[in-house]
Amino acid sequence: MKTNKQSPGRPSFCIDPNHLHYLRTSKRLTQEAIAREVYAKLGKSEHTSLAAQKNNYQRWEKTGKISKPMAEALADVLGVTLAALQEASLEAQPSRIDEIQACIQAQLATGNEDLAQFF
Repeated sequence: MKTNKQSPGRPSFCIDPNHLHYLRTSKRLTQEAIAREVYAKLGKSEHTSLAAQKNNYQRWEKTGKISKPMAEALADVLGVTLAALQEASLEAQPSRIDEIQACIQAQLATGNEDLAQFF
C-alpha cells in the first residue's frame, strides 16, 4: 500500500490513474457521474459543488492521488477492489470485437457452412 504525505494530517493514497481511466471508459461512465456517486456515498455531495467534485475526479484520473476513504468509495462505485485501483499494469483485456472474432473463427473451424459463405 502506497501512502504519501501531502501536508501534515492529509495522507494521500495512490491509485493507478491509467487503470482508473480504463475502468471508467470501459463502463461508459462520465467523470461527473462517478464523482457524484463517490461524493454521495461518502455523504459529502451536499457540501461540495458539482464542479469541485468533477475537478477532484479529474485530478484522481490525472495524478492517482486520492484519500483512502475516497479511494474505497471509488472502488465501490466502480465495482472493483481497492487493490484493483492500485494496479500499475493492466493485462490486455480482450475487446468485444476480439471475442466475436474468436467465436467466428471457432465456428469456421468446425465447418459451419452458413457462416463460411460470408468469409
